[in-house]
Amino acid sequence: MSLFIMIGSGFGVLAALAAFVITYEEWSHHYAQGTEPFKHALKVAVVTFTVFIILSILAGLYFGQRI
Repeated sequence: MSLFIMIGSGFGVLAALAAFVITYEEWSHHYAQGTEPFKHALKVAVVTFTVFIILSILAGLYFGQRI
């Protein structure tokens, strides 16, 4: 299962970074001032990373039982 967590962490970081950049770029068009774009982009990045970690743990549990 630790292999799945390592793979999920690696892809989770990449996905969170991509989600942060995309969300920040979009929100900066709507809120040109203040820290609103950064806050929203950070929330999306955290959720994205969390989803990738949870999915990798579930995949590790599922395939760990199957092998």
